[in-house]
Amino acid sequence: MMANPKLQQYSKVNAQTGIVDADPHRLIQLLYHGLLENLAKAKGMIDRKDIEGKNKHIVKACDILNALRTCLDPKHNKELVDSLDSLYDYCIRQLLMANLKNDNAIIDEVVGLILPVKTAWDEIRDQVVQQEKQPTYNGTSATA
Repeated sequence: MMANPKLQQYSKVNAQTGIVDADPHRLIQLLYHGLLENLAKAKGMIDRKDIEGKNKHIVKACDILNALRTCLDPKHNKELVDSLDSLYDYCIRQLLMANLKNDNAIIDEVVGLILPVKTAWDEIRDQVVQQEKQPTYNGTSATA
């Protein structure tokens, strides 16, 4: 944790600027990053037997998972959306169990489920940026 209040404020402003300037793909990346960061912090809190801190970070992780659920758009790929929605729901339920049991193994399971999804999302970044740069005509890609 940073001891210098000025560094903390700079870090907060820097993070807020990153969110304001982010495209939709980047916002999802930031959500995944925040999710994994909160899970790591929750594990540390469990190790230190800091119940309040553990609860805070698990609640934040669940909030992020719910935010990811609201970003799902069944118009694009209903099967994928249904799978991700089920995954996020399962992860939330597991995190609630980890919170009750103070169980890092359950958090590790959630990390193991989310990490491949985050990695896949990160890998399609160039493809998404390329699609956004393509000129469109009447709402469809000019190259379609």
